[in-house]
Amino acid sequence: MTSSALQWISNAYLGGYLRAAFIDCQKAEYLHLDDKTPFTTARDFAKSLRERRVPISHFLYDQSKPKSLQPFLYKGAQHHRFPNRNMDFEGVIPDSNNEWVYPKETYNGFTNPFSKEVVGHVDRTPSPDQKSLLLCAGFTARCCVQETAIGSFKKAANPDNHQVVIALNATNLHPNYYDLYQSDLLAAAPEEIRHQIGFATTGEIISAIHQAFTP
Repeated sequence: MTSSALQWISNAYLGGYLRAAFIDCQKAEYLHLDDKTPFTTARDFAKSLRERRVPISHFLYDQSKPKSLQPFLYKGAQHHRFPNRNMDFEGVIPDSNNEWVYPKETYNGFTNPFSKEVVGHVDRTPSPDQKSLLLCAGFTARCCVQETAIGSFKKAANPDNHQVVIALNATNLHPNYYDLYQSDLLAAAPEEIRHQIGFATTGEIISAIHQAFTP
């Protein structure tokens, strides 16, 4: 875990502003990898976050309306729309009636105009006082930083109030390349936000949540 990420997570959990985003988290994508990352890691991570009441959003391609930013829930969704309960990522979203699913073009992971059901946020104008720590996981590891994290920083009213932690072992990245990945992704991020991006394993993240209650 990067040095400050532990404290970020503990503070965010206690402050009620810890969130998670799963990016293209589909089992079929994992199975096509040459060096397979265990799909159960992402699934178990989602389960652990739910048990601790951490809000989760899912970012996927909407095949019927690729440019739409309107999220939708499984409950009441039309059958021709993606996703549906028969898709292979069902194991990542067992509580699908309570979690938003966004088309992947929705980049703002901190606060979204349609996220009030998840985070209790009604005002569509981001507040300068709003804080958020976004946990990113999913098949396309690079998307966690380049699309979701960096996109969120760009849309935040006060970027200094936000951090992102990448759940390394809940992505498609092979463990042998964690160090290289961190250097590569930080180099690709704008210099002014690099100090607000951290990296950790799922076990470290859950431990940090537990530490929030340790005197």
